[in-house]
Amino acid sequence: MTVKWKKTKTLNALLARMLVFVAMSTIAVNNAIAERIGFSSATDVKVSNDDNIYRVVDELATSDSYLSVNPKIEIMGASGKNRFSLAYDGAYSKFSENSTADYTDHDIVGKAEMEHSLRLSSKFEAGFSDFHEDPGSINRIQLELTEYNRINTEYLFGEFAYGTDESIGKIVGSYRKSSRKYENESFEYLDFDNNQYTLRFEYRLAPKTRVYVETIQSRLNYDSALTYELDNSYDRYQAGIKWEISEKLSGDVNIGYQQRNYKEEEIRDISGFAYDGIMLWKINTFTKWKFIARREAIDSTLEDASGFLRTTYSTTIEHDITELWKAELSLGYSKDELVLTANREDDRYIAGAGIKYDLNRIVDFGFNYTFEERSSTLEIANFKVNTINLVMTIILDV
Repeated sequence: MTVKWKKTKTLNALLARMLVFVAMSTIAVNNAIAERIGFSSATDVKVSNDDNIYRVVDELATSDSYLSVNPKIEIMGASGKNRFSLAYDGAYSKFSENSTADYTDHDIVGKAEMEHSLRLSSKFEAGFSDFHEDPGSINRIQLELTEYNRINTEYLFGEFAYGTDESIGKIVGSYRKSSRKYENESFEYLDFDNNQYTLRFEYRLAPKTRVYVETIQSRLNYDSALTYELDNSYDRYQAGIKWEISEKLSGDVNIGYQQRNYKEEEIRDISGFAYDGIMLWKINTFTKWKFIARREAIDSTLEDASGFLRTTYSTTIEHDITELWKAELSLGYSKDELVLTANREDDRYIAGAGIKYDLNRIVDFGFNYTFEERSSTLEIANFKVNTINLVMTIILDV
């Protein structure tokens, strides 16, 4: 499939938004220079081999090797109790044989955290991303893909909190305005604007243990297609607990109810049980374990189709073999339950292993392998992929 870019989207408009955002973030950081400023960067230089770059059935799989440079840069400033930062995360990838698969991704985020009094604080964020879509992460099947679809996203976020983590009670309210635009004109119907409102109340049970109740409401306005609209509202109500037992065990777990209601009566609504949790366990001085569980309703990337429920479990173990050698093992499983003209279920499996050597304070080398599989009740949605990476990381902190 050949990508056709939208002629109505101009480069000047995108650059203007980026320049305004960068200018505002730079001003915030400059205000903090008089007191403290810091700089950190990490750049991954990666040589990879992927035997199914477009995540399609085995008969159509394309194998290729590529070089990727991934810089991460962050400038941090402080003025009194206020914190400011501007971060850039990029990815520049060049394929050996399939030049149409080359991609350049950008992500820019500016943040400000301010304390207005002993109890009142606020956070503000603004971000812009221009990135390629991972065809294996969505439910749309694209057997003739010859280059990655590209997406632009923008967001503004504001939050006010009354109370601190040391307070008995704490109230947090936030608003997030975001948008997504596909550069491929064939997927205009997936472009949307989203307004999300969150209200949260926390109560301290112990010095490092807090319970909370939270409500999240999202209103998604999609671009209209010829015969349908994907406009919908997503509401989630949940209660949770977060804790930290010494430095060994910490976590944040919540359970609740979610519902996604579509404007079009022909599109089936989604509702049911929801949960989200993460646990971190420092088993000993050398070994760390992480476990993540999540159940959420996700919008479909198919035309005139309802969203789907995705249930995900993943675990990662990190172990310091010596002071210089480190190893990592990860496993993951997820199930997608789709409601189409006929029910479809996708089971996803992922496994990875890697090893890293710290040459010195600035440079380390790593080697890792990842296997991923999607097994679906719809055969043409199946795929398997093996990825091997050789990575050099350069770190600089000032």
